Amino acid sequence: MAAMPLFWERLRKQTIFEATEILILDSGSTDGTTEYLTNMPCNLYALQDAFNFGRSCNQIAELATSPILIFLSGHVLIEQVDALEQIALLLEQHKDGAAYLRQIPNPILGFSLYEKAYLLRRFPPGSTTLQLNQQASFSNAASAITRAAWLRQPFDEIHGSEDFLWAGKHLASEGELFYLPQLQVLHSHNESAEQVYDRVRINVEARSIGGSLIKAIYLLVGIYVSMRRVGASHRIAIRYASAHSRAYL
Repeated sequence: MAAMPLFWERLRKQTIFEATEILILDSGSTDGTTEYLTNMPCNLYALQDAFNFGRSCNQIAELATSPILIFLSGHVLIEQVDALEQIALLLEQHKDGAAYLRQIPNPILGFSLYEKAYLLRRFPPGSTTLQLNQQASFSNAASAITRAAWLRQPFDEIHGSEDFLWAGKHLASEGELFYLPQLQVLHSHNESAEQVYDRVRINVEARSIGGSLIKAIYLLVGIYVSMRRVGASHRIAIRYASAHSRAYL
């Protein structure tokens, strides 16, 4: 609930807010979020069946009527007031396109040095739109796809990596994918090392890529070095790097 008023404040400042269809999917919150949203100009829906990320994205896509679908997690904060407008202008020119925004740590709600290092590696800075030929870091925390692209390839109804796997299939069927580093959202969870392990493990299982000692060692070294570069102590860096890499074993 702490994030929702901030999320909504940034959303309402968008230059095309009045022309935007806002759909919010609630998965059973009990912290006052639904009561807060009742007074807002949006369509609020309850998640059907048990929660998983792919199912929630498909349900929103089915309910929406717009030719362009923009997915935002409820705790991301949009930085640019014309972000939605820029996304719409891009995808109006690419009828089978998809795009994702740059994610940076959220100093308002808190972040760890692990997230600072991880987001910098996964979402590098830039000033212009890049067209990609690999799924890279496509993330539904802040993404957009055309309805045509979704109809051709719905999300796998799995609990983790539904976005990454969707992007791979989308590109394999000659869809277009864009990275928009000039558009940013604040997005972090400020997780403990064990919470990082749990989240990474979910994605590893979704992709069926576990059981690799070589991969685990590679990640251990890479994450450790990245964290040290952003100011983490040896103790903190090794704790988070170990947690992340251990999820691949």
